[in-house]
Amino acid sequence: NNDRTFALVVGNEDYSSRQPNLTKESNVPFAINDAKIFAEYLEKTLCIPKKNISLMFNSTTSEIFQGLNKLRLISNVTEGQAKLIFYYAGHGLPDEKTKVQYLIPVDVSGTNIEYGIRLDSVVKILTTFPNQQVTLILDACFSGGARNQSLLSSRGIKITPKETNLKNKTVLFASSTGSENSNAFPEQNHGMFTYFLLKKIK
Repeated sequence: NNDRTFALVVGNEDYSSRQPNLTKESNVPFAINDAKIFAEYLEKTLCIPKKNISLMFNSTTSEIFQGLNKLRLISNVTEGQAKLIFYYAGHGLPDEKTKVQYLIPVDVSGTNIEYGIRLDSVVKILTTFPNQQVTLILDACFSGGARNQSLLSSRGIKITPKETNLKNKTVLFASSTGSENSNAFPEQNHGMFTYFLLKKIK
């Protein structure tokens, strides 16, 4: 029973209906299914109590920050004994100029990346206080690509993102690196990375 492990699981799939602007962002196929099944694996395979798992679908910037802050507060009161897991399936994008990597909530488009969530901010929040381990799992690419089409496809841009510095006891699993895209696996109703990750956990 992993009662000292706490997880925030985010599946951001529906971008188009949350953005009234003319430049609506494309959806991320199967992201909700990815998050839902990943949370089930945390509970049934890794034996993390259900009450320790926060599951969020189609989350905004403020909602994700609130979820991250909850994990931060938990790590404070557990006095270094907690293990934290952050799973995210959705859009990611680097800033064209700084190459800094951003998670893109459903209320943010690729043209307004400054309203997104910097990946290094996620790491900073989760490592504010000591933990046994912090694990980040990202089924999102940060090259300007997306599962069904590029966030920046109209301009044909591919960006190599800046690497994120990780502190001790922090591990990052990512679905792609450099200028790669992250792809869907339609036959299995999953992102390809999440499907094979779950298969390996099983």
